[in-house]
Amino acid sequence: MTIEIFDKNDIRRRSLDRKSPLIKDVSLFNQISNFDNLILGHHTSDTFLDSIIENGLLTPAQTGNSFEDGLPSDQSTVYLASTFDNYWLARATEKYGGNGIIVVVEVPRRNLLPDKEGRTLTEDDNSSLFHSIMRTGCKHKGKINPWNIKEIYNSSGDIIYGGTT
Repeated sequence: MTIEIFDKNDIRRRSLDRKSPLIKDVSLFNQISNFDNLILGHHTSDTFLDSIIENGLLTPAQTGNSFEDGLPSDQSTVYLASTFDNYWLARATEKYGGNGIIVVVEVPRRNLLPDKEGRTLTEDDNSSLFHSIMRTGCKHKGKINPWNIKEIYNSSGDIIYGGTT
């Protein structure tokens, strides 16, 4: 079973109206372990569009790309977001140029890790993952294959790859 965490309609919504289904319905916390796959988003630059389509989403260790902005970063994972946020698009385009894109992926829950910034010592794995997703997102262990990409959107919410293109 799959649950859509990243709501692609959030791209066109005002920031105060954006919320993932987990935030809208906290009762899903008890059900998250029942889902094999989660749909999440990754904010990046279209500078990498051809590579993403061909190779999927690669880790910073695989690309050699990383941010030196003081925020903690795990080089062996791909960060995934639960909601759309212009901040992450601006961060990517300021560093790499191009235009912001959002890559919507369907990934196995077993490959997801909570962002360590969102984890508490008393939480079990499902609880920690849930709370990380509710805050901002989580991390995917290793690269995300091209076949896991559902769609790619520009920052206006127009589909540019997958889906009905």
